[in-house]
Amino acid sequence: MTTTKPVFLYFPLTGRAPAARIALFAAFGKDGWVNENIDFTTFKEEKKKFTEGASDARLVSGSLPQLTIPSGKTFCQTSSIARWACSWALKNGVDVKNLYPVHDPESYILMDEAMTFAMEILDKCPSDADPEVKKTKREEYSSGGGFMGRAMRILETRMTLTSGDFILGNDPSLADFTIYALTNM
Repeated sequence: MTTTKPVFLYFPLTGRAPAARIALFAAFGKDGWVNENIDFTTFKEEKKKFTEGASDARLVSGSLPQLTIPSGKTFCQTSSIARWACSWALKNGVDVKNLYPVHDPESYILMDEAMTFAMEILDKCPSDADPEVKKTKREEYSSGGGFMGRAMRILETRMTLTSGDFILGNDPSLADFTIYALTNM
């Protein structure tokens, strides 16, 4: 399937998507990409197709978000999609130096590390069918000794490296929108 515009597929909610959506908007404007929503029932049906190896499965990894680029290839992972969009913005002469600071290696690694920690916190969050077991696992996970507690301390420390309200100072970067997704969830 080829498309003239990138097609971003995700649920009709904020979730993990802010950094990717903002980067797509920065790169392609309001009308240069498609923000396609999928409801949870359809997602479950598509996930089943993917798991069973159906030839008409729409998902490429069994999870969302995913992006179909104009060549027809489909990719996933929020951070990868956001970086891809920023690379297009740069290629098209759009100033995204605050959003995606590739011009400054130290700012870039600070942004990228923070994005990775925020997504890792979400990805590693424990779950269980039993609500009490799930609660206990999540309390351990978010405690000072749990991964979330340790990673949040690192993010908090990184926020103090610059002056301003954002990880890199006065302007938000992809990291800030990724941290927003984490804290909003």
